[in-house]
Amino acid sequence: MIQGNFIQADCIHRLSSLMCPHEIEEKNDAEAENLTVKIYNFGGRDLEETDDFSKNKKFLPGKYLSFKPDITYLDANLSGCDKQCLKAHTNVTNVAQFINDVLQHTSSNGEEVIYISSINCKLNNAGWLKPLSDRPAQTIFGQCNVNGQLRSYAVAQDMVAHEFFHGLNYQTVGFDSLERSGRHGFDYRGESGSLDESYADIFAILFSNYNELNIQQWIWEIGQGFGEEGRPIRDLSNPSKYNQPEHMDHYCYYSPLERAEKHNDWLGVHYNSGIHNKVAYNLLTCKNASGEYIFDARTVAIIFYLALKDLRPTSLFKDSYIAVQQAAKTLFRNDPHMREKLKAISEAFKKVGIDDSSPGILKRIRYAILRAWSRSRGHSRTCE
Repeated sequence: MIQGNFIQADCIHRLSSLMCPHEIEEKNDAEAENLTVKIYNFGGRDLEETDDFSKNKKFLPGKYLSFKPDITYLDANLSGCDKQCLKAHTNVTNVAQFINDVLQHTSSNGEEVIYISSINCKLNNAGWLKPLSDRPAQTIFGQCNVNGQLRSYAVAQDMVAHEFFHGLNYQTVGFDSLERSGRHGFDYRGESGSLDESYADIFAILFSNYNELNIQQWIWEIGQGFGEEGRPIRDLSNPSKYNQPEHMDHYCYYSPLERAEKHNDWLGVHYNSGIHNKVAYNLLTCKNASGEYIFDARTVAIIFYLALKDLRPTSLFKDSYIAVQQAAKTLFRNDPHMREKLKAISEAFKKVGIDDSSPGILKRIRYAILRAWSRSRGHSRTCE
């Protein structure tokens, strides 16, 4: 059934024993050549980070799902599981269209970009998996238990967008997300990892609100219904509402000797992302002297996408500041209001304490030592 914005269905238990009615034999490469969105049913297999994860990964992506073009997830005659499958397909298709039409993103090798998702995973999370030699890149979506009801991450358009934009980050910059082992694993840690998370959040918010022309009506929260007690996970307009910092004064530093692990959020990748997230909110809501918004959603999306192309796997917040400024100079080079727009961008970053002179490595080590000392004396707030 649909309750509020959520399709709630215990698809894990149903699909682990019953075949999904949308499952068909996947088309061969020639037949599927022009198919850019592929949804698969993973049938409730476990993808939690346990021994079962390694064992079950070989079954990815799962059984291919096909949908009749004249049926939508709004059809009242469909079951909750059917609605979930169709809503997931709709969300992935819409994200693909946004990336293609608004950002005009193309693959680096010129090949067609294919959007692959596995739903009905036994996983209290969602994620993007980088390509391996025997498996293309794809997203995975589990289900979240909220007040005794299972909610699929795949039916929330911002969650779907967030994961696919991790893929865009990886393709464009080389950020590494979710699978943290291997030679690229060090990128998804600390400030560079926070930048990865933030760009995924920013694009997800731009995508989710893109058709709402009145910015005052925008929804700035990410993952509504998937946080603790059914609350959102993050809020770009007010990061502190969900225990994130929104200024570099409250950035959570770690010792250079501390390893990036799950228990410390890979050195604060989600926690610290709130600072850079607030930049996007500041930018989208800034007004000129006449009280008009300076930027629209399309412009901001293009600026951040162009900036993304100038970033590197180890980029920091200050690098994003420089890249966004440079992208704006390119985009507005013939705009008579360029100076006003560049100033607005600079102020959006500086309001959260980010500029091209943000702390260097020596200052970061000093902050990390001070934080460790403060923690030992019980004075420091916990970084989550």
